Amino acid sequence: MYVRWELENAGIPVYSVVPHGVDVDGIRGADPRPWRKIFGDRVVVLYIAHRNIRKGFRQLVDAWRSSRMAGDSSVLLVLHTERKPNTNEDGYIIPEDGNIVVTDNVLKLDRRALYGLYMACDVYVHGALCEGFGIPVVEAMAAGKPVLCIDAGPMNEHIRDKEALVRVDRQEIYNDRGIANYRLNIPDQKEYIEKLEALVYDASLRRELGRRNMERAEKYRVDKVYKELEKILIGSW
Repeated sequence: MYVRWELENAGIPVYSVVPHGVDVDGIRGADPRPWRKIFGDRVVVLYIAHRNIRKGFRQLVDAWRSSRMAGDSSVLLVLHTERKPNTNEDGYIIPEDGNIVVTDNVLKLDRRALYGLYMACDVYVHGALCEGFGIPVVEAMAAGKPVLCIDAGPMNEHIRDKEALVRVDRQEIYNDRGIANYRLNIPDQKEYIEKLEALVYDASLRRELGRRNMERAEKYRVDKVYKELEKILIGSW
């Protein structure tokens, strides 16, 4: 697993790895209707993340604006984030032009509303250039949504379908406020556009990938994760 590899590569021994657990039933039982009243009958592509260079908003928005979706009023890109960019985002401000919507603050929604947002979208795109785990990926899987992400760890540990993984074009090192260095996986922009368009305009592909993701999300149920953790803790005594 990606986290294990990173820790061991840094010289830190790892006894075992337990994945994050998510509230699968809570997500699937959430009400999407308040959101769909806002979105209408458009195909909604959702991304949830704090603003940061490593979250890949620039690459996602550039791909969107270079695609056929840019001028299509039947689709909507919803970026659930902070409206103002972080200071380490180099002044990049997401353009809101027609079918791109940016929320006021990623922390404002309670859990029920957040889960409803997952259920209300048609496609979840996780634009992060690097991650520690990627909880929104798994939450969107639990909602039975197709998830598009970059073909790099740990995202490609959750998502296995080639139709939903964007090839890495190159890697760059990014220092975040002098605190830590990150390897950014910069996506191949042409493939990013192609796979975004395929998911937006092919409803049968969305349904099939969403079905597979819903099945795979079962292993992330909180109760299963707790049981695995219990085995590890008991075994270490």
